[in-house]
Amino acid sequence: MRLTFLDGATYEPIIADVGQQLDAPINILQGSIGRIKDRPYGQLIIGFDGNAVRARRAFEARGVHVEELTA
Repeated sequence: MRLTFLDGATYEPIIADVGQQLDAPINILQGSIGRIKDRPYGQLIIGFDGNAVRARRAFEARGVHVEELTA
């Protein structure tokens, strides 16, 4: 999954919270944090070994944009 964070969500422990909520480990494969027009912006590619639908809903409920990636 590719997760995109904007503004305050960029600095919140969302990955840890969702991993605990779903009782499933989340592996960070790649990430970056920067600014676009003075707005914090972060992007992570994660590996998730659980229910992708539940994970998507949990991330989106916290204001994170989710894209499912295929190999």
